[in-house]
Amino acid sequence: MFKLLPALAACLTVAAHTPAHAQDRSGVEPHRITVTMVRGIRSSTELPTESLIVARRALARGTSIPTDQLRQLADLGDGFAALRFAQWLDQQGEGARAVDVAHYYGMAAATGRGGAIANMIRVLDTIPPDDLGPRRTDVMKNIILSYARAGNSYAIDAAFRYHEQGTPFGSLETELTDIVDKATGDSAAEIAFKLAVIRLREPAASVEELEKTQALLETAMTASSLTTLVTAQNLMPVLETAKFDLEPRQIEENQ
Repeated sequence: MFKLLPALAACLTVAAHTPAHAQDRSGVEPHRITVTMVRGIRSSTELPTESLIVARRALARGTSIPTDQLRQLADLGDGFAALRFAQWLDQQGEGARAVDVAHYYGMAAATGRGGAIANMIRVLDTIPPDDLGPRRTDVMKNIILSYARAGNSYAIDAAFRYHEQGTPFGSLETELTDIVDKATGDSAAEIAFKLAVIRLREPAASVEELEKTQALLETAMTASSLTTLVTAQNLMPVLETAKFDLEPRQIEENQ
């Protein structure tokens, strides 16, 4: 794009090592943000058998229930049971398939269970992409992007890490840009900031490309995170200088 000025290099170094963790304006810390994507089982009366009704009520009281009933409840869409079954599988070590552990943490996350998204991502990081399968890949991608859209810091950081790695979901630039275009608040600001940083690392073909990056930084400057706000502000004059330097060369190339 242009020779990295010391100020830009310093800003990008800070940005590359800064996770999205600022306090959300709603008062909920971003790592605690949950998303209810599916309704799940809300009442024991929704269950098909009396034995599962009794088991669910016991589970709600904190009583241990047989593992097969725990899995049945999870498979029927009980988010709490899915979380407990995922935790049980997680404790089995090599005795459990990582794809199953991630699957049940994902089910718990989709029903809005706190802590499930972080554990799903942790386990997903251990799974070779070829082992995941297309259906579960799509489901987990959707969960992570939904949480990122809501501003969950674990999901935002994971989405960008997976985007830059190219696995397990391939490029996520279109989806992340769509979040910036449609979301509001800190989720849009943090994602815009991270997209801008990625773009600044790559050569810009035109002033128009730099203007797109500038628009992302302008969105980033709405963040409540002081680190994000100040870094975006510091990048703005450097970006203006780059545009000024690139314009004459672009005019010459077009003549």
